[in-house]
Amino acid sequence: MMGLFGTSNDPVVDEVESATTEKNVEEDWSLIMNICDSAGKSPEDAKNYLQAITKRLYNPDPHVGIKAVTLLDACIKNSGKKFHTEVASRDFETHFTKLMTKAHPNVSKKLRESLKKWADNEFKSDVQLSLIPSMISKLKDIGLDFTVEELEEEQIMKAIELSLKESGSPRSTSKLNQSNSLYPSVNMSGSASLPASSVPAKESRKVRALYDFEAVEDNELTFTSGEIIFVLDDSDSNWWKGSNHRGEGLFPANFVTADLSVEPESFLYDKAKKMVQFKEPAEVKIMKEEPEVIEINEQKIDRLLHLLHEADPTNPEKDTEEMLHLESE
Repeated sequence: MMGLFGTSNDPVVDEVESATTEKNVEEDWSLIMNICDSAGKSPEDAKNYLQAITKRLYNPDPHVGIKAVTLLDACIKNSGKKFHTEVASRDFETHFTKLMTKAHPNVSKKLRESLKKWADNEFKSDVQLSLIPSMISKLKDIGLDFTVEELEEEQIMKAIELSLKESGSPRSTSKLNQSNSLYPSVNMSGSASLPASSVPAKESRKVRALYDFEAVEDNELTFTSGEIIFVLDDSDSNWWKGSNHRGEGLFPANFVTADLSVEPESFLYDKAKKMVQFKEPAEVKIMKEEPEVIEINEQKIDRLLHLLHEADPTNPEKDTEEMLHLESE
């Protein structure tokens, strides 16, 4: 039943619809992580949230369906065992199989890609959750092929490795996510951990380096002031991931600016040196300044103190010219 202004009377449905609305330009990760927390509180909460998400997967708008897959993926990675148990149920298996033909083709494809990742990770070692890994075999039996997605993923990884070799970078893609790094992972935002697979890829943007930065670890990016850097991930407030002609890596966010017209300090310093030029060597003379002799007139001080004592502090306009003259001296 719908309430006023097109909203339902179910807060769970309202939350899920807000997180998966086609009006969102990008995912609202604060809302998504709140949903993940709520969906893992109890078996009943897990069931209600999964039902609401499944309903959005059937939406004919592919934008809504893709966002629903992203929300489902985030819940599987963050909501815990109660939500996993609900996903590994016959009811969800039935819906998932129907979605392979009922959902938009792009949504169906993303669901198959996600299912394989879930089977290889969250649902791999727990016997109670074995329905998810076995679902892949069942879907293959009815004619759904997962080979294309596997080949695409393998080709992407090979392309990344080739790109790193061509750039002369000794790094591997795994080094960019080292857990013992001196700075937080670029996939961390606030207190919630967002898996890399559930965070959507953003278009790279340009920034200009304000200062020189020399990499001290293999997964850092070296650059000099004035260089243009392409930002690949700015989810962490302190360390961003970017690329330049040297390769890819992490760098301090406060070393760059989004204003490409800003001239770095080194540029301004060099320009200032060029503006100050002498045809002949300048002769610098140091002038010795004579100390100023201060004369103290005790009679004038006594007279001024007397006038100040006699003056009306509530009406400064009645101050005599003599008193003003003595004050100025």
